[in-house]
Amino acid sequence: SHYNDGYWLRETTLNQKEEIIMPITSTVKGDLVERAKQGHYTHIIHGCNCNNVMGAGIAPQIAKAFEGVLEADENFHVPVGDKERLGDYSYSWSELAADVEGGYPARGSNWVCVVNLYTQFGTGGRRIGEPDVDYNAIEEGFKILNTLLGDGDYKVGIPMIGAGLAGGDWVKIEEIINRVAPDLEIELVIFDK
Repeated sequence: SHYNDGYWLRETTLNQKEEIIMPITSTVKGDLVERAKQGHYTHIIHGCNCNNVMGAGIAPQIAKAFEGVLEADENFHVPVGDKERLGDYSYSWSELAADVEGGYPARGSNWVCVVNLYTQFGTGGRRIGEPDVDYNAIEEGFKILNTLLGDGDYKVGIPMIGAGLAGGDWVKIEEIINRVAPDLEIELVIFDK
């Protein structure tokens, strides 16, 4: 397959070309938290477990940088520790600081919405060599977010959700996101120290 002007062209088993719109419209190296604080996104989505633990990966950085993220997780309508959270999300809006000249960030808004997408139940799998990520939860969550955000002027920033400490296969995760969230404008941020 190869990329061509916002579309992936892939050869089917019948050697026909199939064109698919790709929601992951760009990939950058950098720091998702810093890019969000600079106003590059209206929303950032990161993967969370169902147990109100944001102690590893990008989650603690997000929780520290954006007010209300932990509280949104804690006060979500499905109780902490309940598998019914999988595929759902909580969120909080965070006001961004004005820059030195008093202007607001890149997209002209001083707000960013942080979405806690429940993509894994817990963290125990990695101790026994099993992935913690739940691919069905990623699929359900991005379907919901595509419905809610797909027709607006939103730009979404994501890390490699589920492919870090959660142990998932990024190729599979990316395919799921691309398939179920065709209406989102998503930028993948690959962490670069």
